[in-house]
Amino acid sequence: MVVAIGVIPRIELVKETQLKVNRGIVVDRSMRTNIPDVYACGDVAEAYDFLIDGNRLLPLWPLAHLGGRVAGHNMAGKKTEYEGGTVMSSLKYFNLPIIAVGNVNPDDTTDYELLVELKPEKTVYKKILLKNGKIVGFIFLGDLERAGIFFRLLKCHVDVSEIKDTLLSEEFGIVTLPEQLRKEMFVVN
Repeated sequence: MVVAIGVIPRIELVKETQLKVNRGIVVDRSMRTNIPDVYACGDVAEAYDFLIDGNRLLPLWPLAHLGGRVAGHNMAGKKTEYEGGTVMSSLKYFNLPIIAVGNVNPDDTTDYELLVELKPEKTVYKKILLKNGKIVGFIFLGDLERAGIFFRLLKCHVDVSEIKDTLLSEEFGIVTLPEQLRKEMFVVN
């Protein structure tokens, strides 16, 4: 069992200022605070989460790096927008790789569809949560091989209703996606 409280931003330095603060310092898509020419990013910032289409704490190193780049570009006069991130954790315990992305344990599961695969003999567990035909979260234990594809489906808000029966099959992959969907998801601009 793993128990953690997560990250608590150290916002006491700005509590008595004009900065808009919630659980962290609230920023817009440019990583700008409510005060002109003041930016925040990293663990202290409440930044855009594409899954909930709103701000929340996203204390992850890759997202802090991206947010820092966006803040730096904007401070230097190059208009740049933060595309957002979402909650994610990837770990390895006792040689068991685990990844959890998005909303994996909603309080009320009424509006969700749950896809589950359990293969105890291979130490594999997969759980995918769908809402309105779209992936909103997943947990994979033991087999993370296709986690990147699922992350892309989640991030692009792709309706997987027509292919949901194949999502947990061993044959599932980029090449098994419908051609039009592949084009939409993986077109390089």
